[in-house]
Amino acid sequence: VYIINNTIANYGTGCGLGSGIMLGDGGYTNPMQAVYVVNNAWSGAAQISISKICPTSNGQPTCTSMTWTYNAYFATTDSSPSNDSAPNKPDSTSNAIFNSATTFDYRLVTDTSEGLNTSTILSADSNDLLGTIRAADGTWDRGAFQLPSSSANTPNPPTGLTATVQ
Repeated sequence: VYIINNTIANYGTGCGLGSGIMLGDGGYTNPMQAVYVVNNAWSGAAQISISKICPTSNGQPTCTSMTWTYNAYFATTDSSPSNDSAPNKPDSTSNAIFNSATTFDYRLVTDTSEGLNTSTILSADSNDLLGTIRAADGTWDRGAFQLPSSSANTPNPPTGLTATVQ
């Protein structure tokens, strides 16, 4: 299971009260092989349960390996991010990194702190949702969107044009 380079925003507490990710219900006779939770930006969350190990359900493991790293937390309203002990974890009380979190525009206005190049985990992960090449500006941003470099999405100027004045 790959939960990589997402922006997860504005969900409440408890199941059914918002949005989020929950893995591990029921007994497993064949557990998932690996779970990767990497380079996600959590924003405006009321509750984040962080599990950096494979939990058990009905006495059975839900997965055989868990990778939880390079996630970032912005304007969360509880202390859950403090449970993420990764040394590469930014935790901010502000959503200023986003274009407009109040209108649900989570495009970046500045780079996040350097994330992990996840194309080594998932080869099809080199572009963001808008087609911007990740790390084209030198920083592999965390979350769903990559901050475009000043020239990343700029078309080349036209060539071979002539003008006639009459």
